[in-house]
Parts: sequence; structure tokens; C-alpha cells
Amino acid sequence: MQIYQVAADLTQEQIKRVAYLRRECSAETGVDETVLLNAIKGKIVDDPKLNEHIFCVYKKSNFLDEAGNFHNEVLHKKIADAKNDAVLASKTIEVCSIKKETPQLTSLENYKCLFGKTGIPFL
Repeated sequence: MQIYQVAADLTQEQIKRVAYLRRECSAETGVDETVLLNAIKGKIVDDPKLNEHIFCVYKKSNFLDEAGNFHNEVLHKKIADAKNDAVLASKTIEVCSIKKETPQLTSLENYKCLFGKTGIPFL
């Protein structure tokens, strides 16, 4: 699957890590490539495989655990490093790190919120 990184704010190391996780989670979840490409651009559709993909990436990135509990210190570092703004990272996490009914919904809603506030597609 060929997917181009759209976040100029990420370092080369982060881009490589995101690409690796994207391939690994795509293979595990079977998410449709077009659905994933759209999600990377912020266009989210209701798709169970996409939800599983986002959850997979979040777990493997250590953004949250299997139960859907956030590791906010990890999220903070990723956002602060990508945007070079610790205050933005703190404010974004405060607003976006809300646990939902399932870990999949938690990661989905967090991704939508983070993308909306920072433009970073951690997928």
C-alpha cells in the first residue's frame, strides 16, 4: 500500500515510524486504502475497519492501552515535538483525551480531535 505522508511537521524518524505502523495495522485490520487515505486527510467515515486501524496505531504508538486508557505523556511528547509547542500539546490533550464507550471509539474520537486541532495525521 503506497500512502504519502501529508504532515510536514513530522520528523523523518516519525514519518518512518508512522509508515511502518500504517502498513502493519493495515495488514492486521484490512482497512480499505481509500478510506485510510481519506482519514489521513481528515475525512473520517463510519467504518469498523478504520476504527480498528486507528486503535491499532494508537496501541502500537503507546498512545493508549488495550482498555482505552490514554498515555497522555506519550501523546504530549509526540504533539509537542511535531508542532514545537508544548502549550498547544497540553491544551489539545486536555480537550481531546476523553474516554468513550470502547477503546476503538476512544481512539477514533481522539484522532478526529487531534487532527482538527493540530493537523497531524498519526495514521
